[in-house]
Amino acid sequence: MVAGFRVALDLALTAEDGRLLSWSGERELRGQSRPDDPVPDGLAHWQLDGREGLFALELDLGTESFGTLIRKLEKCTGWWHQRKYRTLNVGLGLRPRLVILTSDTRARRLVAHISKNRNIAGTISVA
Repeated sequence: MVAGFRVALDLALTAEDGRLLSWSGERELRGQSRPDDPVPDGLAHWQLDGREGLFALELDLGTESFGTLIRKLEKCTGWWHQRKYRTLNVGLGLRPRLVILTSDTRARRLVAHISKNRNIAGTISVA
């Protein structure tokens, strides 16, 4: 599923004259991370219309409890507050966004949780 997302992202960017500049998967990211850091399913560095961006992908298939997903989100908050994301994008100076792809039901629950917990940091897109 993650590989399919990466290919679809690359094709969508190319169709708009953009580029996927780099992609790191979970295995590679796990090797670069500290033990308590969140490890996303992927990290995309993209370029489109003269702009660059970076986002971490969490592909939630519903195989873990909702509580586990919330704990991952809380880990990401600490990661953002402490600027630990710099270990994953050395030299880029970009602050990654978090993209969570999940089911409609879990997305609604997740958005409700984020709305009630304003201490959650970073830019998060839920789809």
